[in-house]
Amino acid sequence: MTEGSPLDWHWEEVAPGRISASGDFAKMFRGERVKAPGLFGADPLQDESALLMREAVQNSWDAALESRNEAASAGAGGPRTPIPFEVRFRLFELSGTERDRCAEVTGLHDLARRVASVEDRRTLGLGEQDCLDGLGDDVPLPMLEISERAAGGMHGPWGEESKLYRALCSFGITPATPGRGGSFGYGKAGLIRGSAIRTVLAYTCFAEHADDPGVTRRLLGMTYWGAHKDEERRSCIGVRWLARLDGEGECRPYENDDADAAADLLGLARRSPDDPADLGTTFLLVDPTVTSDGLLRAAERFWWPALNDQTQQFEISVMDESAGGGGSATRGPRTIPISCRSPRPSRPRRCRRTASAATSRYGSSSPVRRLEATTGSALWR
Repeated sequence: MTEGSPLDWHWEEVAPGRISASGDFAKMFRGERVKAPGLFGADPLQDESALLMREAVQNSWDAALESRNEAASAGAGGPRTPIPFEVRFRLFELSGTERDRCAEVTGLHDLARRVASVEDRRTLGLGEQDCLDGLGDDVPLPMLEISERAAGGMHGPWGEESKLYRALCSFGITPATPGRGGSFGYGKAGLIRGSAIRTVLAYTCFAEHADDPGVTRRLLGMTYWGAHKDEERRSCIGVRWLARLDGEGECRPYENDDADAAADLLGLARRSPDDPADLGTTFLLVDPTVTSDGLLRAAERFWWPALNDQTQQFEISVMDESAGGGGSATRGPRTIPISCRSPRPSRPRRCRRTASAATSRYGSSSPVRRLEATTGSALWR
């Protein structure tokens, strides 16, 4: 358990009876780069923003489509048209007492002590600088919240059948489902690389299922570091869990009311299994490596066909509430949808970006980026 945190953080130690592997799973994905063929090479995307936007949204959209299919199969009682799907990326900063409270709940001081106890922080999978360097200073703590709407949530009994387990705890063995996109279980690469200190938390809400009776919400947090020794020289594989221990000493997510209470401590809005729009997941990334501009550009690159298809009921929004960000009390959040227009959508299209003003659904005037598509020569070969 992490000292000083009101929630239970547990470091996984090396155990002779188990196969041990370094928790620095981010190194598995350091070779992941977003290809920029042809004209895209003139203004390439930031890798972290592109990977997070591509993989996280793909996983959310897959879950939403699965949820829609389940609702359609159930027949009576469901809405005639699907509830609009949305993924909202919100960059923000915490200061003062809110910052101190978040640092306490997420166990950042414990992480800082461990960094100080190793000779080279790179052995933990960390960069040269991150938020752990300034915990004793009065500097804001950057955060990223990724919130789904009407995505179905990560259901399944805890273990290999749990979507939450697959999302945060399983590497390279997630079964691919026909009709799904993504990278066969490597979608978590975007989440891990999206946090400079490799710390990700997930609060998910889903309808009750027969194979997992009585459970509709779960919350789990993970830190993914390289193997190291703690201050007492105990060997740790580098994985840290925000979880409770069961009777056998195994880590399990917080469930139902306990998950809601943990979400309250983390400043996350509660979700209700009785509201179909609330079925989905909220991710919290500490010290994000992505930028609002990088996320917007990645959304334009990867998701404009779905955003343009009104029948899909698909939306992505990016809100930057950090100092110097694109969102403010007067301008409001920077939002998508992005619109693409072409008289002949079956032909290859050349796209250019323009900016225009629009009123967002959050009630304030916001700059909206649009893709104006015209027929022309192909950009992809």
